[in-house]
Amino acid sequence: MNLQKMKDMSKILDFMAKLNEIDTTGVEPLVYMTDEVNVLREDIIKQEITTEEGLKNSPKHTDEYFLVAKVIEK
Repeated sequence: MNLQKMKDMSKILDFMAKLNEIDTTGVEPLVYMTDEVNVLREDIIKQEITTEEGLKNSPKHTDEYFLVAKVIEK
């Protein structure tokens, strides 16, 4: 391990030791940053563009799919 990494690790461990000195009696653990239950929108399926429009700028495609190079060998 190089010297800089050792110094960085030492700083992290010193910081953790400082945190262990703090009295956290009665402090609830923080799980989420807000009290919001679900801030996501409802998932609604809608056709924004046609298949033809989606494939228009693709260098290689069929009438329905993008054609891409094989990246995983069996």
